[in-house]
Amino acid sequence: MIACVRGLLDTDGSVFRHSYSVRHKIYHYKKISFSSRSKPLIFSVYHFLKELDLSPRITKNNFEIRIENQKNVKNYFHLIGSHNTKHLNRYLK
Repeated sequence: MIACVRGLLDTDGSVFRHSYSVRHKIYHYKKISFSSRSKPLIFSVYHFLKELDLSPRITKNNFEIRIENQKNVKNYFHLIGSHNTKHLNRYLK
């Protein structure tokens, strides 16, 4: 199942940096997102990531999963990893 989830996120997922400011201080956080129009697939991936204690979150439209906690993003790359060089570069940057 790990290889399957890795493949799904490598092709239909993204790693991105979220930035925001509070009291003139800028914060940057890395996040992972996976989207699909298949609700059964979204819920299967969600439950698998939840079993790994990665605290995934399903967005309001039920077509996207996000991992937003920095510890969980790090654990995702430790447990599942990625073969997508673009995702790896964004994670390591």
